[in-house]
Amino acid sequence: MVSFTRHLALTLIFGCSAYAIKYPDGWKPPRLQSLRDMLSTREKIWLTMRTYDVPYRDCIYWLNNGMTKNEYDFYYWQRRRPKASEWHQGGSKLKVHRYAKLGYKGRWPAMIVRDYSKTEKEARTDRLIFWSESEKCFILELPDGNCEQHTWQSNIWKTHECDNVFFALCGAWNYPVFRKSCIDPNAICVGLTTRC
Repeated sequence: MVSFTRHLALTLIFGCSAYAIKYPDGWKPPRLQSLRDMLSTREKIWLTMRTYDVPYRDCIYWLNNGMTKNEYDFYYWQRRRPKASEWHQGGSKLKVHRYAKLGYKGRWPAMIVRDYSKTEKEARTDRLIFWSESEKCFILELPDGNCEQHTWQSNIWKTHECDNVFFALCGAWNYPVFRKSCIDPNAICVGLTTRC
């Protein structure tokens, strides 16, 4: 996976040959306040896409448990998706208490995230590389160069611009994590490629 910095350099180099990232009109680089704005909801913040695979894990979301100017306390939820032979069981849920310090890594706003049970040395720094105020959607770059797209629940399936930026910055290959069955237990799933 190409890191965001490397991708930006390639974009600048090849920009003359019609290869460039198309940001939405009026887009501005994210600031620390952008990070605060994106986390300041009581809605579930769903992980909708990522550039890496974690088999049998989906329906991942964050739930705000408290926030100050530079700290974010939240619960991380995920569903262990059942294997094909266990499809009728629905999967089990996992809840983890997490904490993040908000600040900068270089010139990018960042979250230094860790489980409550771990030390700061075990924390991971996620950089905010895109925030859409109108779509309530953001893209994080992880330390290994992989990306995650997160969306407020009220805007699920309404992130056209954010999706386009995700594909441009992070690559077209992605793993959808959000499925209809995450919020609708009665969702009808048909076929192998369904997002159920």
